[in-house]
Amino acid sequence: MAQQVEKSRLAGKQSKYPFWDWADGNVWEARRGEDFDVEPRAFLAAARAYAKKNDLRLRHKVEDQKVAVFQFLPVMNGVGQ
Repeated sequence: MAQQVEKSRLAGKQSKYPFWDWADGNVWEARRGEDFDVEPRAFLAAARAYAKKNDLRLRHKVEDQKVAVFQFLPVMNGVGQ
């Protein structure tokens, strides 16, 4: 019988960040020095690339130089990017 495994096993090139865990529809707060090690805008650029590659859209906000808030959502009717 087939077994459930981690989503990351299907990921091609492994991302530096666990976007597959964060792409659950919830709103996430990521902190520089804990969750990412670049400028928040660079982190969100990587998140946008992940979203585009996986047919998701990304809602996001940089709150300050250390905090990025984001949410991955499904693309509805091909619109949303």
